[in-house]
Amino acid sequence: MLRCVASLVNQGATKGNLIDQINELNKTNSDRFTGDIKDWAHNIRIFGNWGCHPNEDNLQQVDKEICEDIINFMNSYFKYVYEMPAEVKKARMKTNKPNNNN
Repeated sequence: MLRCVASLVNQGATKGNLIDQINELNKTNSDRFTGDIKDWAHNIRIFGNWGCHPNEDNLQQVDKEICEDIINFMNSYFKYVYEMPAEVKKARMKTNKPNNNN
């Protein structure tokens, strides 16, 4: 969960709380932080709050499927935000190299 919070700041969020950071990135970086990602990020935030506030113990409602969904989203998010741009850049560098065989 902390990796996700750090990622928001790394992507340019400047607001104080997590709700505002998620919404801010959707407004200022919507090409990468789409509406769907924003909605999922809020779902993850709510799940994290359940873990941080055990006296309200909504974690009793969490099952294996919810946990797997969250892990899958987080893996996809990091791939989309960090790995894919690097992969695209690498591929572009390969295709933009001058051909020395001519």
